[in-house]
Amino acid sequence: MPAQFFKVRAQGGHLYLWDIGVGSSWDPSLINYQTEDEVNWLIRVGTGPHWRVNTVHELDHVLVASQKGSLAITLYVHNSLLGEVKRRVKS
Repeated sequence: MPAQFFKVRAQGGHLYLWDIGVGSSWDPSLINYQTEDEVNWLIRVGTGPHWRVNTVHELDHVLVASQKGSLAITLYVHNSLLGEVKRRVKS
């Protein structure tokens, strides 16, 4: 199965899941996934910072980077990290 990615916003050292609002119940069926080709295109044409995240180390790095500015960073996170994002998402 090809890699799939879901959209997350990092801002101020916190994660916000794009498809599930803050305070909403966690329902993974609401998450929209993009293929690697779609993510490559979205990163190329998107405005503002867009990062692909494949590992926990990269997720840690982007959280630190998001503390340094007021801009949100759009992340495309590999589907294998869904549990890690759930644990860290701002609710």
